[in-house]
Amino acid sequence: MELLVLGPLSVGWGGRTIEVGRPKVRLLLALLAIHANRVVSTERLIDCLWGDSPVPSARSNLKTYVSALRAALSPDAPSKAPIRTAPNGYAIDIDTDGVDAIRFERLIARAGDAARRGAEDVRVSLLESALTLWRGRPFEDVQPSCDLLDATICRFEELRLGAVEDLLAARLAAGRHSEALRELRGWVTRHPLRERLWEQLMLALYRDGRQAEALRAYQRLRERLTDEIGMEPSVPVRDLHSRILKADPSLLARGTAATVPHQLPLDVETFVGRGAELTDLNRILARGSPVVVVHGPAGAGKSALVIRAAGNVSRFPDGELYVNLHGASPGVAPLTAAECLGRFLRALGVSVADVPQNTEEAAALYRSLIANRRMLVVLDNASSVGQVSSLLPGGGGTNVIITSRRRLATLPGATHLEVRPLAPDDARLLVERLVDGRGLGPQVRKLAALCDHLPLAIHLAATRLRNRPGWTVADLVDRLCDPNRRLAELAVGEVCLRSSIEVSHSALLSSADDVDQEAARALMLMGVLRLRTIDVATAAALLGRPADRAERVLERLADAHLLEVDDSGRFSCYDLVGLCATEAAAEASRNDISAAVGRVVAYYAAAVQQPMALVDPQGRCGLVASRAHIVRKDDLGRSSAVVA
Repeated sequence: MELLVLGPLSVGWGGRTIEVGRPKVRLLLALLAIHANRVVSTERLIDCLWGDSPVPSARSNLKTYVSALRAALSPDAPSKAPIRTAPNGYAIDIDTDGVDAIRFERLIARAGDAARRGAEDVRVSLLESALTLWRGRPFEDVQPSCDLLDATICRFEELRLGAVEDLLAARLAAGRHSEALRELRGWVTRHPLRERLWEQLMLALYRDGRQAEALRAYQRLRERLTDEIGMEPSVPVRDLHSRILKADPSLLARGTAATVPHQLPLDVETFVGRGAELTDLNRILARGSPVVVVHGPAGAGKSALVIRAAGNVSRFPDGELYVNLHGASPGVAPLTAAECLGRFLRALGVSVADVPQNTEEAAALYRSLIANRRMLVVLDNASSVGQVSSLLPGGGGTNVIITSRRRLATLPGATHLEVRPLAPDDARLLVERLVDGRGLGPQVRKLAALCDHLPLAIHLAATRLRNRPGWTVADLVDRLCDPNRRLAELAVGEVCLRSSIEVSHSALLSSADDVDQEAARALMLMGVLRLRTIDVATAAALLGRPADRAERVLERLADAHLLEVDDSGRFSCYDLVGLCATEAAAEASRNDISAAVGRVVAYYAAAVQQPMALVDPQGRCGLVASRAHIVRKDDLGRSSAVVA
């Protein structure tokens, strides 16, 4: 059975249209339709059919109307009509998919769910489908009416207006202002006090290049409101009027951006592993976290991870913005916030002439343009919190993913995801993919280990092999086993692992923060002593500083992912970082090196003396303890402390 009420009342059953001609029988059908599959009490029906003055025979008349309705619905077998008699009233039993009003409400609810998921295309389609169900005013030809029917009509018309406004807003957001304009004039005529419709009409006119007409529309609304109800337009409408007067470029940007920006770089075909990280990142995005910081050491593949995750996300119908901030690019100055904002604003449709020169104004315009969008913004290779602060949205549905070698722990409201080197099996798989057929075997795992399982180092090693057709994996492994050659081997053209790591060290060295500077010095001194692991006490001796200061220095190195800290509190560096630190030690002064070595040797000697005093209180082994540490020089003249 099909029951259409969003317009003239229409009943279809058994392949035919059923005429229900008597006014009160039509009203009875309408009342039962409102409560499909639910019992409407006899008292409620009498009240609706006869109002405050029911006739004495109202109950018997109601039974007559019910019989007439059954006969109309099923003239050959009235008893089979879908009208059910209950002890206290009547109900119409019907598949709710056959009632247009119920289908309409379901579609509206699904559109709301789609909006919350960020599926804008689905939402628009559902709204369009819902509105096509309307054929006029609900229960248009049902007379007489009653309070219950009037309230139902008002509720459905309000739902319809809300759906119309949501659909028009979506079309405006997509730059379809001409299409929206064709419908808006009729809607504001039918609902002259509906401010949201007038606001949309003003915006559509302005985006269509008709600024004067947009301002006149505001004046018509204002005159009607003040004349009929004695009030001014609402704050949002007045604000829009003011922005139209000023020809605010942000009003045009959304509508004039004919294409949705898709700026993400190409995904890496040789991407392997990272299943846990991809799951975590997608879960964080699904949770609605507005800002995610993906941090890890140089060459760990942070950018590739984000690009792969972004390619799997369909929650951003308004596109993606991407910028490489060059916070870790050797020889390239990091981009300023102003430069990034200019790029983003142009991608969002703002003309070059309309991009504000003032950074704060540009940031405000940028936030306005993405406020109601479902977008992804990727800020790749950030150097500091200050570099990205102006590029964050003020709210709404836009997500930001930041990659950085630093943890950016002070970034407000951010969720953090750490990326470490690949798991050994994944690193082996990456080598095999990159150097297929080049003498694979047990040497593959060794090659991956010599690259610290870092994707960048593995890619450089594989490129070296491709550039040397006569080499096998074992040949390159032999070269990488020499610590004095390893960094030089992991370089191809302008891409060099040494330079990539040195960027992080140089950033600390050139910082105005004295803790950063001391962290850079600590890493150099660790390179002098060839230390790959260190604790706070040893660091205090190395630097000649109190333990709390030494701990801050080590934590700063960990924040820059030049050191990693384990659960025991010991700090360690990857072999490739240690090799860079040893090379950087050449910049340290001879006096600084000598003093640092002396302090560490003295600390080690004291550390050995303490337990020995417990087992040798007479001090007979003191001479051995005093010689337990020596200082030696390597073939380059660099000092290192070793346990004898």
